[in-house]
Amino acid sequence: MIESKLAQLSDRESQEFSSAAFNETNLPMEDHNTVEEQPQFQLNEHDDVLGVPELVNQSSPNISTTWRSGSSQSQSNAIEAYAREAWLSVLGDHMTVEDSCNLEVAQATNILAIIDFTAGRTSSAWLKIGMAIRIAQDLQLMKEPSDTLPLVEQEERRRSFWSIYLLDKLVSLGKHRHFAILDEDCHVRLPCDELTFRSGGWGQNVTLRQLLDWSTDVGVESGFPVAILASSVLARCTRRLLHDRTTDETPPWDSKSEFASITSLLLLVESRLQVDQHPIKNVVDTYKLDDGIIDHPAMGHVIFARTVFHVCYCLLYHPFLVREQVRKVKCQVPSSFMRLASQKSYEHARDLVNLLHDAEAVGCHLGASFYAYSACLAGSILSLHMHAEKDTESQRYLELLSATQDSISILEGMAKFWDHASKIHHRLLTFNANAYLFDSLLDTQLKSVMDPGWERSLWSMVDYGEMCRESDLSIPSPKIPAPSDSPSFPDLELESGQMLDLGLDVQQISQIDDTLMNFDTPNIKYLLELASGGG
Repeated sequence: MIESKLAQLSDRESQEFSSAAFNETNLPMEDHNTVEEQPQFQLNEHDDVLGVPELVNQSSPNISTTWRSGSSQSQSNAIEAYAREAWLSVLGDHMTVEDSCNLEVAQATNILAIIDFTAGRTSSAWLKIGMAIRIAQDLQLMKEPSDTLPLVEQEERRRSFWSIYLLDKLVSLGKHRHFAILDEDCHVRLPCDELTFRSGGWGQNVTLRQLLDWSTDVGVESGFPVAILASSVLARCTRRLLHDRTTDETPPWDSKSEFASITSLLLLVESRLQVDQHPIKNVVDTYKLDDGIIDHPAMGHVIFARTVFHVCYCLLYHPFLVREQVRKVKCQVPSSFMRLASQKSYEHARDLVNLLHDAEAVGCHLGASFYAYSACLAGSILSLHMHAEKDTESQRYLELLSATQDSISILEGMAKFWDHASKIHHRLLTFNANAYLFDSLLDTQLKSVMDPGWERSLWSMVDYGEMCRESDLSIPSPKIPAPSDSPSFPDLELESGQMLDLGLDVQQISQIDDTLMNFDTPNIKYLLELASGGG
């Protein structure tokens, strides 16, 4: 059994592998500092990866040697081998034995789903997260743990459940991937704040239902609970906009519509985050350890919550998705609503990119896998607006040029460490080169009919799974030539180091490298990162 093999983990690369996996996933499964300080509590970070290094060392010594070589590619190959062996262990040691699935199996299956999803194996990841959800339900993780358990174990169960909850929402960002965990079934409290838990104290946090109540007091320091709240709203956006639901034919501008209900919830998230009152450069000062170093896991939850908040607005007011919504209504579309949607999509796409840019500038980590999707979603919206205003020399046009470049730079930096980010980066380049084809999306009169092939391309630009699977964005050849004065983009066969010509200073673009983008070293931890706030 896996548990018996965990005790054998002593070699350096196994410790490095599992420590990196735990520290950088930012999955709130448990707090490793607290656990390490309590030797009587046997669960530690190695449980989260099911002891895969030791399993592989026994069966395939060459994999361990590959890990020791230290190169990015060799470690990438090693993690694939470790993950494969761990999955076989899950199936062989636990799924074939009655009542053998435990908390560690749920945690490991969740992480294995992340590995598959970011590697483009979205169907395999979908099955694994489904299994993790069923194991969590079988273990009753959605309910409050027994108060007879040690406090650390209670907190680990909560963090394990909410990690699975988060992944369920993120992998469902697509037309054909419906999430499985319903908010009304979540009765377990959210994890307590990091500082209290690490100090060995105890703080009783709120439930998701309480968090949805305006009267519940949650401070800006409560990063992870607000990240869960934002993810809950994201799920409602996904269900309304991407899951092809035709049950609600109420116009989105009607106060009784689901659209209006979601915007109301986003106001609640905004009040929890206090974005305007607490810019990210000020918030980071409250998340520094005694030695002055940023507490990256805790700060990551704040960045993630704010990112998801802006992603919700980007989806809700996305020019293409708004068009899809209003096509279903059988009444006159108010032009003021279309103007509002256009303005909101621009503002939140810009704010999302600025958030990631500012977070990087103050030293925060931007290695989370979900940030690739976020940057692409915002970048594609900004590109649409940029091309629509190409004939102007307005301040807004210059802002669009700069923000679009920032979104591409973020993806270029992530592409050095994440396979799926490389694919998404390539897709955004292709989209930018063809964004002039979609000018009609910003037409408030909705007069033109869009080519079905272009619609398929636009759907793929909001589908997280498709972004991870395919780097090529198929756009049918236009029936009209590209405008000669349209912002130009380089041929996609150029080296990945070359950037878009968006009218920015060439010297500035040439200086973009690893030192300007605050990413960690290209090793195994990036293959296990989840966007649960930094991750």
